[in-house]
Amino acid sequence: MAISGDGARVAILLSQPKISGLGWLKAGALGQYPAVNGPQGRITTLWVCNIDGRNMRELGYSRPRAVSDMHAAPEGFSDICDLRWLPSARAVSFVGDDTLYRIQMAW
Repeated sequence: MAISGDGARVAILLSQPKISGLGWLKAGALGQYPAVNGPQGRITTLWVCNIDGRNMRELGYSRPRAVSDMHAAPEGFSDICDLRWLPSARAVSFVGDDTLYRIQMAW
């Protein structure tokens, strides 16, 4: 999580199991969702919103990690790290797959 320099916005990384097809329905019926760690791996999504939670929107997501990678990583591990707001509070940056990314906001 990263709070913008002006304190008006927050950027959040969420990591969750990726369930494809009707797997979510089966998992829900078994009472397992969202704690299902099947062969689909995990997906990390990037969200931004106002500090009060309004205007939440998804900026994007990372490709799912393989199950073998997931089991080797500690709980909550993400392949996206160093999430930060740029000083203008109109863009976020982060590192993913050893590459620096920047996403400009159109508020």
